Amino acid sequence: MNEIKFACPHCGQHIACDEGYCGYQIACPACEGAMIAPKLAAFGYGAPSKLSLALPVATPVPRASAAPGIARNWQARSKADPVRQALREEKIPDLVLGFLRTVVIVILAFAGAAVIALGILFAGCAISSRL
Repeated sequence: MNEIKFACPHCGQHIACDEGYCGYQIACPACEGAMIAPKLAAFGYGAPSKLSLALPVATPVPRASAAPGIARNWQARSKADPVRQALREEKIPDLVLGFLRTVVIVILAFAGAAVIALGILFAGCAISSRL
């Protein structure tokens, strides 16, 4: 593959990458700024008469800013969540929460025991196949 060389539009760092990255968004290894790797046509590989010694510059990727309403909307939705509201108001009895916690622990214990049993089984099969 051909190697292309260009400069970061943010910090001017010289970057070299394979032509497979042409047209894809990459991060500068120095400043971590986002940019699009330039296409091979920018380097004049297709037409040798148009070769230039000038170093092509990658185009910076425009940054989108988050709308301020998104954060407020998220907070409103989290306050309207019935499960969070019930937990906040302690409508769920401690007995139910304790029972659920116990069920989860038992399920995890059985899953761990199953993993250990399968490991012993497969280790025994591997040892017996060598004999």
